[in-house]
Amino acid sequence: MEKVKGPIVPMLTPFSESGCIDGKTLRKFTNWLIEQGVSALFPIGGSGERVALTKEEKKIIMQVVIEQADKRVPVWPGTGGDSIRETIELSQHAEKLGADAVVVVVPRDIEPTEDSIFDYYREIDRSIDIPIYLYEPGGYEPYTITPKLFKRLSELSHIAGIKDSSSNMNKITRMLMEVEGTKVQVIQGNEVLYLASLPLGITGVIGGGCNVYPSLFNELLRKYEGGDIDSARKLQWRIIEKWDILAKSWPLTGKIFFSMIGIPFKPICRVQTKKLSSEDIERLRNSLVSDDYPPY
Repeated sequence: MEKVKGPIVPMLTPFSESGCIDGKTLRKFTNWLIEQGVSALFPIGGSGERVALTKEEKKIIMQVVIEQADKRVPVWPGTGGDSIRETIELSQHAEKLGADAVVVVVPRDIEPTEDSIFDYYREIDRSIDIPIYLYEPGGYEPYTITPKLFKRLSELSHIAGIKDSSSNMNKITRMLMEVEGTKVQVIQGNEVLYLASLPLGITGVIGGGCNVYPSLFNELLRKYEGGDIDSARKLQWRIIEKWDILAKSWPLTGKIFFSMIGIPFKPICRVQTKKLSSEDIERLRNSLVSDDYPPY
């Protein structure tokens, strides 16, 4: 599998007023993201409130996104479950639906040892025949994938890479050293460090802002690859400024943004979010809703 460049979107999950998955809005959102030039779609991640979704809801989401994407871009559903059995079931279901890969979060219901984590992924690796991306959220110690463990995991048949959100550039650099010369990739999971990661050989980024301003990541990558480092740096600063606004109450801020541009997300989240003031919402409107985002 070729290494992916640019924004890989940890998709927001739209809910209806009754609290169910809003499939119609999810289809519209999928189309919008593809039109913005994203590199891949990653439904059922942290931004998609995966911890608050049932197994059946995860299956609904992956089916809607895979059908709507229709192979226009790769779809990598998050398939981490409450147990190894559920994770395998969700991963096999994603493969059956036609997913291009799956993303599996490091489990927290096993012993936090390298052998236990390795055995968990080895069992999943044996159960499917599509690429697997490891997913380590930030602050996951002691459930962490060390460079040494990453090297060991990379030798399994279907491991394609890792989304690392630790923000630990020393660790990330050492992970890259371990898989140098292979097709296994490290994906930056903290968007504010995207530019800093490019000289190391990282090309892909997964961050909440990939939902809202994917074109900025694509432009940053183009400027960097073209040698215009000053412009790339300024684009990274813009990304940081915009993420600071969104991070105040993510993923709620993202849903409010999309409702402003005509994608009918309801301001409903299952994960806990901070209450936004009218000033916060006005700042969101003034800073993110512009001519770049005409009514959809």
